[in-house]
Amino acid sequence: MIIPEVIIVSFIEFGLPLIIPEVIIASLIEFGLPLIIPEVTIASLIEFGLPLIIPEVIIASWVEFGLPLIIPEVIIASLMEFGLPLIIPDVTIASLIEFGLPLIIPEVIIASWVEFGLPLIIPEVSIASLIEFGLPLIIPDITSAYLM
Repeated sequence: MIIPEVIIVSFIEFGLPLIIPEVIIASLIEFGLPLIIPEVTIASLIEFGLPLIIPEVIIASWVEFGLPLIIPEVIIASLMEFGLPLIIPDVTIASLIEFGLPLIIPEVIIASWVEFGLPLIIPEVSIASLIEFGLPLIIPDITSAYLM
C-alpha cells in the first residue's frame, strides 16, 4: 500500500492526522505483507510538528498474526534529526504482553539513538507490566557498550 507524499503533505497542511484503518492492516497481514511507512511521510509529519501515532488496533493485528513490531532505522533517524523522542505507548506494551511476545528494540535503533545522545523513552508502567508477566525487554548486548 503506497500513500503518495503529496497526499500526506495535504493532510498535514490542514492539521489532519494520517489514519490507517484496521481493515487495511488486517488485509496486508493476511497476505504476509509488511506495513511500510515511507521516510518521506515521517519527515513531513515531523516538519509540521505532528507525532507519529501507531494505533493500538494496528499493534493488536500485528501481534495476532505473530509478526513483530518493527520500527525502521530511517524513521528513527528522521525523528532524531528534529530532536524528537520515540515514544512507545503503554497500549502497545499491553498488547504485546497479552500475546506473550517480547518488546524487541533492534540494535541499529539503539546505536542511532546513542550516537545523537537521545534517550529511549519507555513508560514506567510499561516496564512494570513486562515484569508482572515475566516477559523480557530485549535490548541487544551492544547497547550496553554504547550506553557505558
